[in-house]
Amino acid sequence: MQIRQVRAGAWTARFSPDGSLSHVRAAGVEVLRGLYAVVRDAAWGTVPGRVEITSEVLREDSFEITFNSVHRAGEIEFDWAGRLTGTPDSRIEFQFSGRARSDFLKNRIGLVALHSLNWSGRPVTLLHPDGSTTDTVYPLQVAPHQPFLDLAGVRQRLDSGGVVELRFEGDVFETEDQRNWSDASFKTYSTPLALPFPVPMAPGDRVEQSVVLTMAPATVPSPAAAPPPAGPAVVTVDTSVVRRWPAVGVTVGPDDDIRSVAPQLAAMGAAHLRVDVAADGGVLRGGSRLEEVAATGIPVELAVHVGADPDAGLEALRRTILSTSVRIAAFAILDSTAPATTARALAAARRRLREVLEGVPLLVGTDDNFAELNRNRIVPGEVGADAVLFSLNPQVHDARSTAVMESTEALPAMIDTARGFANGAPVAVGPVTLKPRRNIYRSGAVDRLGRDDDATDPRQESPFAAAWLVATLEALVTAAVDRITLLEATGPRGVIARDASGREARHRTALHSVLTQLSEAVGSMPAAVQPGGAIRALAVRTPHNVRLLIANTTDEQQTARLAGRAGDLRLAPYEVRAIDLGSAEGGRGRPDNDDEGGAA
Repeated sequence: MQIRQVRAGAWTARFSPDGSLSHVRAAGVEVLRGLYAVVRDAAWGTVPGRVEITSEVLREDSFEITFNSVHRAGEIEFDWAGRLTGTPDSRIEFQFSGRARSDFLKNRIGLVALHSLNWSGRPVTLLHPDGSTTDTVYPLQVAPHQPFLDLAGVRQRLDSGGVVELRFEGDVFETEDQRNWSDASFKTYSTPLALPFPVPMAPGDRVEQSVVLTMAPATVPSPAAAPPPAGPAVVTVDTSVVRRWPAVGVTVGPDDDIRSVAPQLAAMGAAHLRVDVAADGGVLRGGSRLEEVAATGIPVELAVHVGADPDAGLEALRRTILSTSVRIAAFAILDSTAPATTARALAAARRRLREVLEGVPLLVGTDDNFAELNRNRIVPGEVGADAVLFSLNPQVHDARSTAVMESTEALPAMIDTARGFANGAPVAVGPVTLKPRRNIYRSGAVDRLGRDDDATDPRQESPFAAAWLVATLEALVTAAVDRITLLEATGPRGVIARDASGREARHRTALHSVLTQLSEAVGSMPAAVQPGGAIRALAVRTPHNVRLLIANTTDEQQTARLAGRAGDLRLAPYEVRAIDLGSAEGGRGRPDNDDEGGAA
């Protein structure tokens, strides 16, 4: 079954075969990014469902769709029936009726509404279960904790004058700012986090919920009126403005033989290689990596994970640094016993590493999601540090390709928020990975040098990953991030693939091709795209020219055009095209294709 376009009076939306609604709009304005159901286990993992559509009636101004979803993972057995209806009076209802088939623990089961970032900074009225109301606004900067609590619904007004109301039944709901995890939405979900979790479920236990979306007055343009044919996205590069280009490096993964790929890393202009070491329990783990990286001649961004008993490990680290020719580009001091850097970790590092810390930029923050930094804020200037740091990945909550691409919409507010509470200090982001390196919300100790078994994404070597990387870099560079550390050097999480044995570097991926195209960047230039959304553009200045990377971030062919030039660029799904503006012929950029054909 393909994605269906559905309409209910004022509302238009997309219904997906997974049982979700997305991009719910009124008169072209997105109100909800998504409306769907989740089954979350005791570690906040999402248990996917196997959805079967049982009936579907689509009319010009209404719809009715019913389906069943079966969820099985380990001890979890849960089934639910969904019914989605839309009526001509601009009313959409999502009914959820579920039953447990086994004994298991859950953190959340039920309906979720994703409010569009269009509402950031705009008024909203909160509707509470006791009938009272509260007038407030959606957060502009990323709220560290839930901005809206004790919800039975929300009411907000469109610029056109229409009043939108969203009502929740079956539980008490609350809203979190999903930009904490780089999701491009505010999420309203059931069962307040203040209540104990996980919650035991037994066979026969039921979950019954509904969400109703209405519009008043329910007047809209005629549903029969078709939009005009879409033209190409127009890309305009402002060559009069040159912004600073950040230091862009790569992570040394736990399985990387970094010396074997040094030429490829040099070809893509890696400004640094991140090495992670852990000092705890009287030992230093990961220190041998420093000698390997020193042989490449590429400077090191050294992430030091300070444990509960770090002194002996830190002393071993000091000796290792002094005994090698490694060049340290920056230190990141992290506390492996806390969500973010603590005074204790900084004091231990300074006590044992003082002579090697001298004159080197010092980063403080978190090795985890922005949420951990936002909830444990650090002002670098108050602790003698130079910049604030957090890691980034687009799949904490949603692995769908569309959601991964849309996650870049959250990045400007994340950087602005970090820079704000850091009193204007530089912001460093890394590692940036396509999938989380580890689930920090599981019980038990976190291995800061390891990776979870499911930390790889099959799309890593595909054009999809290259398009995501261009969109991510464009957002970070535009937000004036100071340092960016990406991915891993080799393997299933890397920019260089290995052979079947997993040992030898095999070929450069589409990701490597993108980074090679950017290897000579000395600055960036604003590149506006109208209309925005499907096409993302990153323009850089090199010593020789201006290079433009255009990425199609969708699974459909798109057309783009350079402003002031004739001719269109037709981009295949997830294609990245590199154009040397200095050598464009006949008004049309000629693609500078990479040997591997993966990107650009």
